Amino acid sequence: MVRIKKCERTLRTPEGCQHLARLKLMAISIPARNRVLIVDVPATPPGSTGVRAFEIRGHRCAQPPANGCDPSGVDRSTELRRRALRCGATLTGFIVSLCIATSVSAQVPAPPAAVAAPQKPAAANPAGNPPGNPQGGAPGQQGGAPGQPAAPPTISVTTIEDKQFQAPQAEFKEGKLTVKSDPPQSVSLDELQKATFTHETKLALEWLGQENIDLVQVGAAEGGNGIRDVHLRASGLAAKGIKQVAVVCRSQFRVWRVDLTNSPHWKIAVQRVGQASIADLYFEPPTRDLFESDLEVTLTFDDNNSAKATLKASGHTSDQAKIDGPADGSAAKPNRLVAFHLEGGDLLQGRIVKGTADEVTVETAWQPALDVPIVQIRGILFDGGKPEVKTKYDEKLAKPGAEDFALVLSRDGGLAEINGRVQGISDSALKIIYEGQERSIKLERLQALVLAAHPATRAWKGPYQVFRMASGDLFSAAWLALEEKTCKVKSAWGGEVEIPREAVVEITGRNTKMVNVSELTPLSVEQVSWFDRLIPYVRDKSWNNRPLKVDGKTYLRGLAVHSRTVLTYDLGGEFATFRTLLGFDEEAGDRGRVICRVFADDKELFAKPDFRASEKPVPVEVSVKGAKQLKLEVDFGDRVIWANARLYRE
Repeated sequence: MVRIKKCERTLRTPEGCQHLARLKLMAISIPARNRVLIVDVPATPPGSTGVRAFEIRGHRCAQPPANGCDPSGVDRSTELRRRALRCGATLTGFIVSLCIATSVSAQVPAPPAAVAAPQKPAAANPAGNPPGNPQGGAPGQQGGAPGQPAAPPTISVTTIEDKQFQAPQAEFKEGKLTVKSDPPQSVSLDELQKATFTHETKLALEWLGQENIDLVQVGAAEGGNGIRDVHLRASGLAAKGIKQVAVVCRSQFRVWRVDLTNSPHWKIAVQRVGQASIADLYFEPPTRDLFESDLEVTLTFDDNNSAKATLKASGHTSDQAKIDGPADGSAAKPNRLVAFHLEGGDLLQGRIVKGTADEVTVETAWQPALDVPIVQIRGILFDGGKPEVKTKYDEKLAKPGAEDFALVLSRDGGLAEINGRVQGISDSALKIIYEGQERSIKLERLQALVLAAHPATRAWKGPYQVFRMASGDLFSAAWLALEEKTCKVKSAWGGEVEIPREAVVEITGRNTKMVNVSELTPLSVEQVSWFDRLIPYVRDKSWNNRPLKVDGKTYLRGLAVHSRTVLTYDLGGEFATFRTLLGFDEEAGDRGRVICRVFADDKELFAKPDFRASEKPVPVEVSVKGAKQLKLEVDFGDRVIWANARLYRE
């Protein structure tokens, strides 16, 4: 018998674990005849409050599976913890893994209050994923707090006159939104500037088991390995970007992470639409079955706040469960995420479910199947493309041509540009007439699509609203009703849609009695370079993507211009009053000096011939009743902001 006393080991324990990293094992004995490794550890080692997890791993066994190792563990009493490793071959290597709790614990931040997050329908599998849980268990097992709002959403309303009121509840009747404050306040849709919904949510986890999906493999290597991944669904996420995800299984001393920088852990694949409240997590199953193991999931957002929940694995797992399809897993991946840029500045993010020659059905974070006419689509950008794909896509989207444009991944890994006429798009292929022949391009090769230029298809005759979702989607529609769980709307193409209230972050009024000039496209733009440098005007932000700031106050809407700039807008005789606050961008300091004028149909209504940055901002209000055009002129030199530039109807 070989006995090793007071063997000192430094142990790495899972992220977030309350632990003492250095431990002196009381005794290790290896009976040579039986080839059994036995490790005994006190239930409460000195300086600790108890053993949290304990196993022997890493033994390299040369025996066939039938005669191989038999790791086992027995808790002899409340005073002793024992783990044993029995093997028919010589014990050539092993690692003792031990985690104990101490009185000094790592503090884990409490989950932040999340902004409204959209919910996908409760389905066993996301679109494009084959159903089934071949390893048994109960899909749908929940962990953590429910992902529904912890408190009623607070509704804040701002009118076109900048009056504000809020309350936990509101109702919508006969074209008026009534906030149940004290006293109640009502606003008609043609006077609504915006309504903001604030939701409090908590992270929740759902066990979906090993489905026929393979995105990751052992360690940090990219791509699948032909083995079904373990699938968890996290809901109740804050409307923020995710910087890190960590899944910890303490009983197996296993950690999976998204960012593996300087880490020996295994990789997680995350599927999330924009900043939706739901994310699907996929990771490689470990050698040992995860059944009834506790999985701790920590999400770290891009603002460094985090949310944490725990889930017990309700199904069995196996690292030998192969996918149904090619060994590389190419047939077992979810449909690719895409971004749809629509008419009117709308944005939809999700997956293509199906399509015809006339429309595409999209699954978004807030709608399981939204039918979008192709004529409403300006462009489609597929996720995971090279950086040059986005650059080319933005260029084409800004100036679409006479033909449809497709950017396709060629067989040698390069990018091929195709100009033709789109005949239809489905969840698997794009049909396009190219060089006189109809061709089919698989969506796995399609990187971007920009539709040909055509006249605008939308013509709103009255007020409408833009619904901003927690996922980042923008959807223009006419608000019809506010129900307990949904907002009922009429889309720009006439179909009725029910949007979950928890999905909505903000509703902005458009085509109301007040119109922000920054929402309008100028009829003409005249700009003169500043010492051979042309500085374009910017809407609703300052240069370098900074907020609009005048005299220490930040404004959400307005125009930032550099002289000389003349912007001319078509009014069509619809408006009565123009209002704005004229001031200098804060970076101009005290040296700015410009000439500012406002014209209606070439008639000068306002002039500030020697406006200096040392002066206070100037409020401007002029009548434009019956005017066909509005002209805003800044001349001489420096950066000026038309803050809250607005046009009012009578």
